[in-house]
Amino acid sequence: MNLDFLCALAEIYEWEIQSHVAFQTVTGRALYFGIVRAHLNGHQIDRTSLKQLVSSDIATERGVRLRMREFEKLGLVFIELNTIDKRTKRVLPTEQFVALMNAHASQAMLIFQRRFFIIQNTTPTSSEQS
Repeated sequence: MNLDFLCALAEIYEWEIQSHVAFQTVTGRALYFGIVRAHLNGHQIDRTSLKQLVSSDIATERGVRLRMREFEKLGLVFIELNTIDKRTKRVLPTEQFVALMNAHASQAMLIFQRRFFIIQNTTPTSSEQS
C-alpha cells in the first residue's frame, strides 16, 4: 500500500495548524472547508444554511455560530443581514479568506509535487472563470 498520500495529507494538516488559528479546532476547520466548498462551487452562501456548511455530526449549530463570529473577528468573513430573507444572514468571504484559501491551495500543491508527478488541469474551473 502506498502511504505517500497519507504522509502528504499529514504534512498539509501540520501546515494548516501552524499557519492559521482557523484550522486549530475541528469546528473551525470544518467551517473553513464548508465556506471553501460553497465559494468554489458557486453556491451563494446566503442561501446555504449552517447545517449545509458544517455537518451536525461535527459541531452543534451554536458551536458553528460561535466559530463564525470568530471568523468575522479574524477578518475572514463578513456577515450581513440577508436582503432577500431578513431572518437569515449572508456570509461573505473576505479578501483575507480568499488569500488564505490560495495560500492553502499553493502549499498543498507544493507538498503533493514533492511526492507525486502532478498533471495540472488547464481548463479553468467555474470559480477561476469569474
